[in-house]
Order: sequence, then structure tokens, then C-alpha cells
Amino acid sequence: MVSRARRAAEAGEAVELRELLYGYTNAVVTRAAAGASGTTAERWRQLLAHSAALVAGFQAEDVLPDAAARLLRRATGLEKKFDDMVEEWDKFLSEIVAEHKEKRPGEAGDFMDVLLQLREEEEGEGFEHTDDGIKAIAKDMIVAATETAAVALEWAMAELAGNPRVMAKVQEEIARVAGDAEQQAIAEAELSRMCYLRAVVKEVFRLHPPLPLLLPRESMSPAAVQGGRYEIPAKTTLLVNAWAIGRDPAAWDAPEEFRPERFLAAAGGGQAQAVDLRGTDYQLLPFGAGRRICPGINFALPVLELALASVLRHFDWELPGGARPAELDMVEAPGLTTPPRVPLVLVPKWKALAY
Repeated sequence: MVSRARRAAEAGEAVELRELLYGYTNAVVTRAAAGASGTTAERWRQLLAHSAALVAGFQAEDVLPDAAARLLRRATGLEKKFDDMVEEWDKFLSEIVAEHKEKRPGEAGDFMDVLLQLREEEEGEGFEHTDDGIKAIAKDMIVAATETAAVALEWAMAELAGNPRVMAKVQEEIARVAGDAEQQAIAEAELSRMCYLRAVVKEVFRLHPPLPLLLPRESMSPAAVQGGRYEIPAKTTLLVNAWAIGRDPAAWDAPEEFRPERFLAAAGGGQAQAVDLRGTDYQLLPFGAGRRICPGINFALPVLELALASVLRHFDWELPGGARPAELDMVEAPGLTTPPRVPLVLVPKWKALAY
């Protein structure tokens, strides 16, 4: 990611951040989940893009009875497209599982290796993971993490480009904590000392949760909310509007402002400073909460923070063509995830690092 941005900087070219960041998250997640790289990682990316386009499109079941919806799906060819997509995924994942089974013992492992090893070690002890189960877990991990992380990073860069003061402040913190040595990568342990960077990430999640309605939930038993104002029967599908919660003036001061300082005690953040994004504070729920909270939260946060720290450490970022921050289009695109409606394009300026 940094090398691609550096080539653009040396050529004086603008960079479409969506492509750059999606490539980064796809590479990191597929390597961690299935050891994929190169053409295999690119195939993951293509399948993910194809799947997202199908799932985010019009779904007849949302507006028609089941029988009519099935007829419409068949008549329009949509059902065959879904069947073909499922078959393509299964073939691809089967190839990856087969490759992992052929690995020699002791080779560097990934998450799929761990699952296969667990199955082998605990065979006959109630560990029931089949190949199909392992494929499903790996697919879910990659599908859930790749686009959401890329969307969060694109919004972070958009907000920083629109707020040069904040960008300069977080760059100063990164330089102070990690130093300026070009060859020295930022260590994950250093992130805990980048308080302002982490406040920026929180503020991005508050304003731009990658899944604004989270994932659908179902009530297990009848419930009442707001003092009985709303009665929710059992087996009701529920959507939590994390986007609206993050902009609720009852929970946040000046909710439409991008102000990371609200999460910092030293900056007088007030009650907001104590707000966590791990599901314990319901005014900030980018990963959900409770037993069904996103299990990848401890993987996702360092991936996001390291990416931001790296691109801000090595580059200054400017809007192309002398555009002003106020001209940035900050409207979300519709879909399961909500990236900026207009893909973010910035000009990287390679910083003169002190050695």
C-alpha cells in the first residue's frame, strides 16, 4: 500500500483511495484467514465484489410474498446468478482447503490451518467441523472484514482530508511515537501510545459505521422498549440503526462535527472520553454488542490503526486540483456497507523523513 502510494507521489499523480485501501484490506484479511496472496487474493477480491453487487441489489423477497418472489427471481435470471455464485465460491474454497491439507507439518499457519489442525487433534471428541464448515468460517471471516475495513479507512481519509488541522495533529503524534526512520515499520505495541489516532478512529466509526444498520437480529422472546412504548413480539427481525445512534444529539455534543477530541480526557472530552466501541457503551456500536458482537474486533482495530498510521506517517495528503475541504462530497452510497458516494481521490506527497 505504501509503495503504491509512493509511486504515485513520485509521478505527481492522484490516487483513488478506495482501490488502494480495498487492496490492502483484501491482502491482509485473505492472508490471515487462508494464507492467500497474489492471484489467489485477487480471485478472492473478484468474488467478494461480485457477491456484494448481487446481495446489495433489489431483493424481491423484501416486497413480495415468497411464491411471487421466487417466480420473479427465476424470470429475471437472478436465481441462476445466485446459484452460479454459490457454486463458484464452493469450487474456489474447496481448492484452498485441499491445498492446506497438502501442507507439510510445521509450515507457517493461517486461520484455516488452525481449524484443520483442531479437527485432526480433537477427532472423536465432539469437534464436528467438516470441510464445508471450515470453508464457511473462512468465507465469513473474509467477507465480513474486507469491505467493512476498507470503507472505514476511506471515510477516515475523507474526514482527515476535510479537516487538515486534525490530519496534522495525528501526523505529529505518529512521528513523536514511532519516529521518522523510513526503514522502521510501526510496531503494533506503539499503537497504544497513539491516543489521538485512536480517537480519530472512534470518531470515524461514530459518524460512518461501515454497516449502518449492523446485521439483522431476531428477538428470542417478547420484549418492550422505551417503557413499554414499543412491544416487540418473539421472532421479530430487528435492525439497529448505528448510524442514527452515532449522530443522536441526546448522546453527543455537536454530533455532526468531526471532533476526535471528544474522546480525549486531556482535551476536555467530558463524558464522551470514557465511551468505548467494544459494545459496552450503546451510544457507539460499530461492531454491535452482546453475545453476537463482531468476533473480529480485536483483529480489525489494529489493521485499521496500522494502515492509518502508515499512510499518514509517510505522506501528506491533498485534494486534487486545488479543491477546498468544503467541496468534498461526504454523502454515503446506498448498500449493505456505505462508502462515500463519490470515490475519494487524493494526491500523496512523500514526506522528507529524517534518518
